Amino acid sequence: MLRRLRDYRLLFLSAVLGSVAVFQIYLASLASLSSPFSIFGPDTDLYWLIESVLTFLAVRFVISILDERMQFAKKLEEKEQYYKSLFEHNPDAVYTLNLEGAIIHTNAASVKVTGYGPEETHGLPVNDLIPPDERFRAQENFFKALQGEPQNYELTARHRDGHSVELAVTNVPILVNGEVQGVYAIAKDITVHRTVEKRLRHMAFYDTTTNLPNRILFEDQLGRELSRARQNNRTLAVFSLDIDRFKYVNDTLGHTMGDLLLQSVTERLRECAREGDTVARVGGDEFTLILSDLDDPADAVVLAEQVLAAFAQPFMLDEIELFVTASVGISIGPNDGHHVIDLIKNADTAMYRAKELGRNNYQLYNPQMAAPTVQSLSLMSDLRKALDKGEFVVYYQPQIRVPTGELIGVEALLRWNHPTRGMISPAQFIPLAEETGLIIPIGEWVLRTACAQVKAWAEDGYPEMRVAVNLSARQFMRDDLVDVVERALRDTGLKPHLLDLEITESMTMHNVDRAIQILHGLKNLGVMISLDDFGTGYSSLSYLKHFPIHMLKIDQSFVRDITVDPDDAAIANSIIALAHALNLKVIAEGVETEEQLGYLLEQGCQEMQGYLFSPPLPVDRLENLIRFVEKQEEERA
Repeated sequence: MLRRLRDYRLLFLSAVLGSVAVFQIYLASLASLSSPFSIFGPDTDLYWLIESVLTFLAVRFVISILDERMQFAKKLEEKEQYYKSLFEHNPDAVYTLNLEGAIIHTNAASVKVTGYGPEETHGLPVNDLIPPDERFRAQENFFKALQGEPQNYELTARHRDGHSVELAVTNVPILVNGEVQGVYAIAKDITVHRTVEKRLRHMAFYDTTTNLPNRILFEDQLGRELSRARQNNRTLAVFSLDIDRFKYVNDTLGHTMGDLLLQSVTERLRECAREGDTVARVGGDEFTLILSDLDDPADAVVLAEQVLAAFAQPFMLDEIELFVTASVGISIGPNDGHHVIDLIKNADTAMYRAKELGRNNYQLYNPQMAAPTVQSLSLMSDLRKALDKGEFVVYYQPQIRVPTGELIGVEALLRWNHPTRGMISPAQFIPLAEETGLIIPIGEWVLRTACAQVKAWAEDGYPEMRVAVNLSARQFMRDDLVDVVERALRDTGLKPHLLDLEITESMTMHNVDRAIQILHGLKNLGVMISLDDFGTGYSSLSYLKHFPIHMLKIDQSFVRDITVDPDDAAIANSIIALAHALNLKVIAEGVETEEQLGYLLEQGCQEMQGYLFSPPLPVDRLENLIRFVEKQEEERA
């Protein structure tokens, strides 16, 4: 009875657990009890001991088997959760593809990438999401992945709303028991990255103001065109174009208007250039052109004439009519240079020669041009040291009240006495000073020097006279101009009404309100203000009544032909009449003949300066002139 119960227990365990091992224990126990232990009856203590031990061992074994199975199942479940988390929560789109390339599963991120949900893409060939021109490359990478080789590549997909999406794709084979069952396609959206990359590339090779190629891209393009010209035995031309007095426009009208001018110039150059030619901006106001595959080098001259003709038309910038000219230098390749740098340098040299010849023209390069360019660079280097070395000197040109012959003032004019080159014309170094910004410290030095000199003359007993000092556009628009003038007056002790600051009318047109503020600040110091070169620049008649000025100055360009040119005479007459109407003084410069003097007197202009009376003089010669005039007046008295 008891044995049957034991047998049932073991059989029950074996059946429930399906354990072969438990069943084997049962068979072994039967065998053992029928032989070695058969001498013990079921009622003996040894019998029950053996049965208990066998039962205990069987249970322990079964528990061990169950524990192993539970641990295996738990690990399998964790791995499935890891996979599911990696699949579902991956920020990149993940597609499970079968052997035919159809989509079996997708994750949530795929909706963001393509706009299609899982129910829409299930069973769909993945190629349906790829533009036709990208499909061959995608299929090629898919089949390589099926062969067990992971692939990385980029392609453009099509979003549901129609826009393109740039993707970085990884194809990984799905291996089950060593066999490929499909492919995982992991797609990362790199659209923003590629957009930024393209923008940075564009910024690296294109000018932001004009959207033209910059110097880097221009030189690269010129290198390719030069190689092609040599191979095909053809010629090309390189243009170096500079907008004349562009810095003057920038300083007077401001950088916003300067940028508008650059953009307008760009449009005209593009209209002149042929299809296939390259137009680039390589500096502030420097443009370059490549005329490739020329039939005849003379074609470059034709284009240069077209460019100058285009510049002859006025530029309309924000309702301001502006006339500017250009200087153009041309080098022909490969005749004028077998290397990129040589062609550019020689075109620049020709352009500088065009400027030296009066601007608004073009010049073809020839080797004799190189020396003056080197000389200009040397002059610029010397200019930077001239102020510290005391090489500048101020000359003074007398201003006369004609009816009485009285010396009423002088105009301070800067001269450069170079230690080896002698006296250098202001026409040579003033543009360089403006270009480099040295006009600011140089201009302040002239102001203080002139104030100190007039004060010294007054202390030495010379007749009291005013001194006219020209302000550059850069000086005029500086925030500290009034402070600079005030310090010069204070430090030198000059009476404010003896200082006459000359500005040009174009300086005031960039920002009229700002100009009025500056002029009133100067007026409050007690100084005089003259409007120089009146009638040569922008029309400021509507603003003239708002400017606290004391004098209009008739430009010498009108005085020169005043007795023979009716237009010049009419302009001069209008300026004199306007000055009288506004209760302003008027002075004419550049008076060189008795006829000019007589005509101006008839029209009511009594104050003049020019070579008819005296050229600009150094201090000692001007003092001799003053003493001579005083002596003559004493003798007449």
